Amino acid sequence: MRKGIVFVVVLGILIVVSSLAFVILMLLTQESRVAEYKIRRMRAFYAAQAGKILALEQLRKGNWTYDNSYTICPSAGGGCDAVDPDIAYEVDVDIHAQGHTDSGAAALTGTTQIDVSVDY
Repeated sequence: MRKGIVFVVVLGILIVVSSLAFVILMLLTQESRVAEYKIRRMRAFYAAQAGKILALEQLRKGNWTYDNSYTICPSAGGGCDAVDPDIAYEVDVDIHAQGHTDSGAAALTGTTQIDVSVDY
């Protein structure tokens, strides 16, 4: 009779400990996913900042023309205008001169809109 009671108690404790371990494992997995997502978002944000700085520098130098786009890639590949291994994601930068209908660098003397997009 005592062996049966001890078996039931040990089995109950084993089920409780196993359930706790499973819950802890699920929480740790979820936290890991959240942390990875935050890191990816931060990398994409800083990649977009790099694209914005590139656009401002190109405008300052006068190297950009009206309605031009520029793509920065982390590695050499098709369709990339520049390769920067420090940038984690592909960055697309578009510059649009507001209120101008002509093309060319002269159109960038007014207000300029810079669109930066990053797919992460």
